Amino acid sequence: FKRSYSRERIDTNIIRYTYSGTCETCGLTVKAVHLEYRDFPVSEWIAEFRNDGDADSPVVSDIVLGGDIAGEFRTFVHGNGDTCRDDGYEWFTETFADKDSLAIGPVDGTSCNGAAPYMQIHMEDYALRIGIGWSAMWEAVVTKCSCGGGCYTVGQKRCHMTIHPGESMRTPRLTVLAYTGDEDHGRNLWRRWYLAHI
Repeated sequence: FKRSYSRERIDTNIIRYTYSGTCETCGLTVKAVHLEYRDFPVSEWIAEFRNDGDADSPVVSDIVLGGDIAGEFRTFVHGNGDTCRDDGYEWFTETFADKDSLAIGPVDGTSCNGAAPYMQIHMEDYALRIGIGWSAMWEAVVTKCSCGGGCYTVGQKRCHMTIHPGESMRTPRLTVLAYTGDEDHGRNLWRRWYLAHI
């Protein structure tokens, strides 16, 4: 891949980092954009795949955003979203007590049927509030790491395709807010960020 990188200040509080690379053989361009909010402990990521070549791209599959979470994992908190039943909008707390991987995602092509696109990961000393910006079949997975922490990924479920010339696709947007303190503090910090920027 022929790689490039840029950093630009969007306004007083937002810096945009763009990482991209183009395969000189097939013309597939991969671009990842990271927004860093300087006034809140928030980062956003999104990636795009675009075919600038003259033929179909090689198969693109298993595309995820995420990474390792340092520290000692405690709980994964998530909701079941809108089930169109009385049991909708319930919240669940899971640990790695019985399994090494925790996965959630909607049951059909809507963004919150069976799984809410908002969740939390609680570590020993801090927590992450996470939002997934996508209106289709996303999937979030937290995997146990041997170091005691976890690995968190978000992606398009069942992604296995070629990209035709001139076509593009993108990942779900991943928004992460890190905080210390109780859950009320994290909730209010998210609200203040959302009102200020979204």
